[in-house]
Amino acid sequence: MTTVRSSQTEPAAPRERFARPRVERARRTVAILSLAFLGAGASAFLPTVSEGSIPPELPFTARRGVGARAMGMGGAYSAVANDYHALYYNPAGLTRLRDTEFGLVFDKRSADVDTRYLGNPESTSIDNTNLESIGFVYPYPTYRGSLAFGLSYERISSFDLDYFRSAENRGGIDFEEESIEEDGSLGAYQAGFAWELSPSVALGFTGTILAGSSDRRRTFDFRADNGIDRESTITETRTDMTAITGSLGILYRLGKQVDLGLVVRLPESFDLDGTIHDDVIRYQDDPTDTLDYIDDFNFSDDLTLPYRITGAVAYNFGSVLLSGEATFTDWKEIDYFGEIRTDDRGFAYRSTTDLRIGGEFSIPEQPIRLRAGFASQPVPYDVIAVDVFRGEARRASFDHDFLFFTFGAGLELDESLVIDAAYMTGSFKRTGESQAGFTEEEIQEKRVLIGATFRVKG
Repeated sequence: MTTVRSSQTEPAAPRERFARPRVERARRTVAILSLAFLGAGASAFLPTVSEGSIPPELPFTARRGVGARAMGMGGAYSAVANDYHALYYNPAGLTRLRDTEFGLVFDKRSADVDTRYLGNPESTSIDNTNLESIGFVYPYPTYRGSLAFGLSYERISSFDLDYFRSAENRGGIDFEEESIEEDGSLGAYQAGFAWELSPSVALGFTGTILAGSSDRRRTFDFRADNGIDRESTITETRTDMTAITGSLGILYRLGKQVDLGLVVRLPESFDLDGTIHDDVIRYQDDPTDTLDYIDDFNFSDDLTLPYRITGAVAYNFGSVLLSGEATFTDWKEIDYFGEIRTDDRGFAYRSTTDLRIGGEFSIPEQPIRLRAGFASQPVPYDVIAVDVFRGEARRASFDHDFLFFTFGAGLELDESLVIDAAYMTGSFKRTGESQAGFTEEEIQEKRVLIGATFRVKG
C-alpha cells in the first residue's frame, strides 16, 4: 500500500512521483543490507550501483572465526583442527578424532563504533551473548585408517549494529543526522565426512546451508543551509537470507611434527527475501529529485560471494604447537548483477589475504593449555560514503585493516570433559574526504568465548 502526503512544493504527477522508487526496488536490496559504517547505510535510498550511487558494504564478508580453542590461537586452525570445528576450518581434520564428540560454545561480543563526521565525534556500542556453535562427530570404526562423520551449527557472522553520526553548520549542511539499529546474524548448518587415504593424507568435505536474518531500522534527517534541500527518511527492513555452499579440505602429514593443510571454500550463492517499509520526504531544487511517499513492499534478490582458498601449516614439538595460515579471496568477483563498481567504473571491493598465526603450550604434567594468537584481516570494502545526501563515495584511506589479538586457555577436567576459553580484541580505522570535510571511523571489537567438549570413548 502507498500513501501520498500533501506537498509544499509543486507535486509531480502520481505516476512520475512513484516511478523512481519502484524501479529501484529490484536492485536496492543489497544496499539496504549494507553495513552503516562510514555512511554506507545511506545507500538505502541510493541503491542502484550502475547509476552512480554508493555501492553497498556487505556484512557477509566479516568472518572472524569460531570455536574457543581455535580463537585462542587466532583462528589459525586449518592445519590443527581435531574437534567438530574441523567442519568449518578443514573437514579433513575429522579423521583425527578417535572418540565420539559433542561440544558447544557461547560467545559474548561487544563492539564500539566511533565516528567523526565533518569534525563532530559520536560513539555507540553494543553488547550481546549468543550460542556460537554446537556440534557432534562420530568416528566410524575401521580396521585401519579413519572415517568420520560430523554435524554442526556455527554462528559465523553477526549483523548487530548501533550506529549514529551527526553534523551541524558545516560544508553547506545546516543539520544532518543518521541512526541505524540492526539485529541479526548468519549461521552455517554443516554436515561433513572425512577419510584417510593413507597414514599421511586425509581428505574431507563439508556441505553447508547458510541461513540468517536481519532486522534493520534507519532514520536520516537533513537540512541544507540554502533553506530548500531537505530530507526525512525512515526505512525498516526485514531480510531473510539462505545459501548453499561447501568446502573441500586436505591434510598432509610431513614427518612426525609437521602438518600441511589446504582448504577450498566454494562460492556462496545467496537468496535474499524480505520486506521494506519506507517513509520518505525529500525536497530539492530539482523537481525530479522530489520524493514524498509511504510504501510497503516485498523484495527478492540474488548475490554470490567468490571462492576462498586457505593454505596452512602446523608444527608440533613436545609441549608446544605453532600454527599459521593465509586465506586469499578476490572480493572483486562478488556477483550482484555483475561486478560491484563505483560510478567511475572502479571496483568497490579489493582482493585480500587474511593472515593468522597462533600457538598453544601444554603445561607438563598439568591438564592446562595456554594459547595466544594474532590475525590480520584486510577490510575488503574499498570505498567510503563521504556525503550521504549527495551520494558521494571516495576511495577509503586505511590507517590499518582489522587487526586482532587473542588469548586463551584449556582445562581437561578428565578424559571425557574439556573446558576452553578465549578472549579476542581488535580494531580498524579508515578515513574518507569530501568537499564538505573528513569522515572518520574506528571500530573496536571484543569477544569472550567459552566452550565445553564431551568425549565418549569408542
